[in-house]
Amino acid sequence: MALPITYKEVNVADAIVFEALSQRFPKLRENICNYPQYFFRGSSYPDHLSDDSLSIEDRTARRQEVEDDATAAQKDKKPLWAKFLSDDSGEKQVADSACRFLFSSFKSGDPLSINELRMAHPNRMARYLRCTAIDGIPDAEEIHGILSDPVKWGQALSVSDNKELSSLLGWFSIHIQSWPCSASDIEICIKKLVDKSQHVVVVESETTKGISRVMWELLQHDKCTPDTYNKCLPDIIEKTPIHVSWNFGYEVPKERNENFRNSVLFKESTEKWIDRARKAINGELDGILLHYILFRIPYLQNGSYEEVHAITSKMCETDDGLDKLLSGYDDYKNDDPRPSPSFSIIKDPEHLVSRIEKSSLNAKYYWLIEPLKGWKNQQNILARILNAPLPP
Repeated sequence: MALPITYKEVNVADAIVFEALSQRFPKLRENICNYPQYFFRGSSYPDHLSDDSLSIEDRTARRQEVEDDATAAQKDKKPLWAKFLSDDSGEKQVADSACRFLFSSFKSGDPLSINELRMAHPNRMARYLRCTAIDGIPDAEEIHGILSDPVKWGQALSVSDNKELSSLLGWFSIHIQSWPCSASDIEICIKKLVDKSQHVVVVESETTKGISRVMWELLQHDKCTPDTYNKCLPDIIEKTPIHVSWNFGYEVPKERNENFRNSVLFKESTEKWIDRARKAINGELDGILLHYILFRIPYLQNGSYEEVHAITSKMCETDDGLDKLLSGYDDYKNDDPRPSPSFSIIKDPEHLVSRIEKSSLNAKYYWLIEPLKGWKNQQNILARILNAPLPP
């Protein structure tokens, strides 16, 4: 047992139950960490698989899946985590009892208290997982001390080892919301993150994701005043690489969401980011980052795909443009089973199939033809449903 190193971090009873659950139901433990939204509020943790590498459409699909499962679970009067329980009635009962003990606070909607050290709080669960890992866990006070000291913060960000820095950024992200700080502290931290982002060139690195995540966590801190938000956001939009700032419209703090989206600042920020996106698309942008940007533009244009369809149609006119666009689907190629990618950024999938078949890239992207045809069929079915007359 890891009680000697965890009793100050998490509730002892929770630790015992979770360890027993982990030993008896290792797959359930894995699902708790990879699909925390089925058990409590949170996101995937550093020790386990993360959904950060998912494309926007896949992440949206996952959210929709959770919502659909939640609706079904409520209808069947079952807990949301029932999806991951064994079919064996005896095993199911034991696992369900453990989950109810650990996560009932979330299920009942009662407020969670970090002071109670309950694992139902995602930060506490994350800390437990790190405590029981080989490399241990940085203390919250240590993290807060670094965030509060500009010199230490600068030194932390200057770490040359990307793996070490990304791990540290992950823990900054976890502990930011409990950081007792001022608005000026937040400004200083964001400024240094903006500076650091300009020297990170690997788009898909964990460091890039970590910087982006920490910035948005800082902007959502209780001490981040509207003035601080309005001051920091333009710097993020204008000075960070586009693959760092692309989250800004999506990650607006919920309590400010409606008012902010109607503000002049949001409209100006949106226009600036889209203008940067257009320039990047016309440059050397390709692969998954190109898709990140293409899927983000409609989100910031009230769901309209008109501009994106014009962009992708233009790209498909040449083999070089076609290669840049289709390279964004490469991650799907070797998945088994292969998921069905979203082609909503493509105006006419049927025309794209023809382009692939007739281009010099036929051998490279022939595997996309069947998914494209399937997407076209889905569109046709949906169109028929939407255009069908209402029943009498």
